[in-house]
Amino acid sequence: MSYEREQSVGDQEEAIAGETNETQADDSAIARFATDLARVLMTPSAALRDIGQRGAVAPALALVMLVVLLNTAVQAAMLVLELSPTTAPALFGTGVALSLQLMGLLVNLILAPVLWVISAAILWGLAKLLGGEGTFKSVLAPIGFAYLPQLLTIPLLAGSELAGVVSGGLQLLTLLVTIPVVLGALVWSLVLMVIAIRENMALTTGRATGVLGLFFLVTMLIGILIACILILMSLLIFGALAA
Repeated sequence: MSYEREQSVGDQEEAIAGETNETQADDSAIARFATDLARVLMTPSAALRDIGQRGAVAPALALVMLVVLLNTAVQAAMLVLELSPTTAPALFGTGVALSLQLMGLLVNLILAPVLWVISAAILWGLAKLLGGEGTFKSVLAPIGFAYLPQLLTIPLLAGSELAGVVSGGLQLLTLLVTIPVVLGALVWSLVLMVIAIRENMALTTGRATGVLGLFFLVTMLIGILIACILILMSLLIFGALAA
């Protein structure tokens, strides 16, 4: 009986120790994530190089998903505020409408990481073509952290939109605030992407910028190709229905 009691106490101590280690690991991961964000702000070159060398894909994914969730939440809240008390229940009060909203959120949550991975793959491939040396993971992780400017601008954009809705007559002022913020965040993200490519693919700043330019050219051509395919399919479907 004494042996069984000692064994039970030992098992409980091991369980408590395991839970403590897991909690410490979680706290350490969160602290490391916060440190990475701060370093990207203060010393982007060193931070993005370190993130790429570590292959910190999980924190990068967390940042991408956080941006998508906050953006979606803000857009939904602004839409509700802009609607009148009579139209809001009609749009959001039905089960069908709620299902569509949840489906839209789910699509955004799925598309965001997929587009992130595809974009990083194209950038990595183009960097290799221009003589770069590095792994796909070393590009994927820091490209995810290039979403940081978008995260930082969400509170400002939300406040600007809220001020426009509450005032009811400052729409022009809202645009004057929103447009520079969005453009600034876009340029900042592009700069971080150039730094990420340069630091993790052993390229010059000029070549890393060239990789980004080729990326936009390739994605534009892909978009045109997809649009042409969709138009052709639509014409074939309408032709078949008319015949």
